[in-house]
Amino acid sequence: MVRGVYIQRSPSERMTVEAALKRYLAEVSPTKRPSSMSFVLITGTLAVISNELDWLTHASVRVEPQAMSERASWGEIYASLHTAHPQWQFSYIAEPIDPWFSVLTYAQTAQGQRRLVDFDPYKAEVRGDRHWMSFQRFFVTSTAIRQNTASGADRVSARSCGH
Repeated sequence: MVRGVYIQRSPSERMTVEAALKRYLAEVSPTKRPSSMSFVLITGTLAVISNELDWLTHASVRVEPQAMSERASWGEIYASLHTAHPQWQFSYIAEPIDPWFSVLTYAQTAQGQRRLVDFDPYKAEVRGDRHWMSFQRFFVTSTAIRQNTASGADRVSARSCGH
């Protein structure tokens, strides 16, 4: 924003979603290759449901939801993780996206392998560990690559891949 410069916004404020979509289809879509748009459509759709795909394919992600007051504290979760895997290093603990999802943690084994560890926040126990690459991780990474490629970036940073 430049101080002292007035920009007329009323045309954009009056634009409807329908008009915006028609303008996009008329002005932007013709510049896109059909194959790239199909890739964006398919991977974008799968990215939206990637957590649910992990929930369906990995039993350790599924927990029985209970009252929030029944949840373990972050300290209890961290202590239980270290009890279950004393030689592992834990770098990230994520809040469940829904009450029926486990707490997700990123870990590195003593041998240097990356693992995802699922933790039941209601029973305060480790549900299991699995390979670091999951549906959600794959689609977060592919989305970051797609965004950087579209913007002309020559490489993908760890931060843009969700690290």
